[in-house]
Amino acid sequence: MAHWIREFSEYPRPDRIREQTLVLDGEWDFSSEPVDLGPFARSINHVRWDRKINVPFCVESELSGVAATSAPGVMWYRHRFELDKEFVDGRSVLLNIGAVDYEAGVWLNGTFVGTHRGGYTPLRADVTEAARAGDNELIVRVTDTLDLRVPRGKQSFFSKPFSIFYTTVSGIWQSVYLESAGRAYLRNIKIDTDPGTGLAHIAADATGDAGGYTLRVGILDDDGARIASVSDRFEILESTPSPVSTELKLESPCLWSHTAPALYRVVLEVLSADGEALDTVKTYIGFRSIAVEDGKILLNGERLYLKMLLNQGYFPGGHYTPESWDWFRRDVEQALDMGFNGVRLHQKVENPKFLFWCDALGLLVWEEMPSAFLWSRRMRHAIRQQWTDVIRRDRAHPSIITWVPFNESWGVNNLVVSSRVRDFIVEIKRMTHELDPTRPVVDNSGFEHVQTDIMDLHHYLGSVDRCREYYERLRSSENMAFEAKNIIGRLDPARTPVSPLAPGAKYNGEPIVISEYGGFGFYKTDERPLLDNFRDYTIAIAEDDLFHGYCYTQQYDTEQEANGLLTFSRDAKLPLEDIKAVNDRVDEIVESRK
Repeated sequence: MAHWIREFSEYPRPDRIREQTLVLDGEWDFSSEPVDLGPFARSINHVRWDRKINVPFCVESELSGVAATSAPGVMWYRHRFELDKEFVDGRSVLLNIGAVDYEAGVWLNGTFVGTHRGGYTPLRADVTEAARAGDNELIVRVTDTLDLRVPRGKQSFFSKPFSIFYTTVSGIWQSVYLESAGRAYLRNIKIDTDPGTGLAHIAADATGDAGGYTLRVGILDDDGARIASVSDRFEILESTPSPVSTELKLESPCLWSHTAPALYRVVLEVLSADGEALDTVKTYIGFRSIAVEDGKILLNGERLYLKMLLNQGYFPGGHYTPESWDWFRRDVEQALDMGFNGVRLHQKVENPKFLFWCDALGLLVWEEMPSAFLWSRRMRHAIRQQWTDVIRRDRAHPSIITWVPFNESWGVNNLVVSSRVRDFIVEIKRMTHELDPTRPVVDNSGFEHVQTDIMDLHHYLGSVDRCREYYERLRSSENMAFEAKNIIGRLDPARTPVSPLAPGAKYNGEPIVISEYGGFGFYKTDERPLLDNFRDYTIAIAEDDLFHGYCYTQQYDTEQEANGLLTFSRDAKLPLEDIKAVNDRVDEIVESRK
């Protein structure tokens, strides 16, 4: 592993690094109120700071020190810290909260500096006018509810976990940090790579003092030597963020894949007229392509067979946040040690630190939008806005190969009777392609596909023979079509798998993936050892040339859902090499068909 990998992993967001970064995690003052009184709510000057909380752990978690049994209506956070003159004077100061669930408002030194809505994407604010050398006071006000109209994923919509839904997550659950940039700096950086030409396309917004500047971009090898570089002039207009773009070419780049995760460091600099570096951002890129062609999934033009694990993103004691950031690396390494090549991040947009280790170690990712559960105008607005934020934050990660905006018709259950709902799913799928035309999209994971690039299916059947019978039925396009009687399958998927297609949709030869199966121990199956079940169900999928991969439920037990290959604390239930032997056998079976 390249020496810079460990250095990058220490930053809150390893794919966007400014060296002058101050992480504010740790003990904060805390207060809460049971109900949000709206315009009658307590002001920041009248909060009773009567408790402490450990940031960035949600209020329900033991590691936060609060361990709330249910989400308070209002959560108040306060942190006092010092800034050096070099961090502030003549500089731009940028505040980042990686994720806070659900709505947040922020004050710095009594000045209101920003707001954000959505539990999975960052709050960012330029706080230059409010920041000062010496003592500073940051206050964050957060509200969260059990509202079914907002994206909440697998968080319970009751006060307690139940069935397949887990402990709620409220408040700050990713790192809070400040960055110091120059009087002109970059934001909204987007980098696209083309493995065929070796071109890297860079686009960003530049903001700050009006005037002329230079954008200098360099690609570095593992030893830090520049192997490609470009410089372009641009101007920042008065009080208006200015788009800036350039491209540079790398001759014969090594391609990124899960078997050889080649990454290149990139340094972006904003230079003043006299050559001073006002802003420096470090990141990395991977050259790789992912496509669906002729009914196959292709990675760098080669056929890809997916061997994935369902990953719920919960951790003992911390819920959405692990006790140590090293847990992210361990989760990736354990998946690889078991012979899997990917994960389906289920109903959670994960911390960029996890995605970094997927990039660095070579683990493929399906990224999924957490669901809302009640069709409404508020739900539709939230999905449009927050899914856009997700894609913009994460599209540079080479490990992410598929976007998944909906899961099992959650929040869009009325699609079976409403063309308007089906049109909304198509709208979000097209919006996803507009935001990122480089990746395939699974429109509605599991069943009732409206318009999809990959046909993925979920089933939890009680025997391998039942699975094979189901697979044989899928070979008929007539059996793909929607049947109203199969709606009951939503309630009992072990009895009747749900229709692969939504009303009016047709199967057009898209590659088929069994993206949920297994889950042994959580529903009735033949009483057999876990390894026997895992082996036989998995080999049955591999032996059927109809499929292009699978995703096993699940990597580790998650709270009350004890059906993982690992325990919740990530201890192995089986020797990892035995699991890997099954996945290796899958490779042999798939290879024999070529």
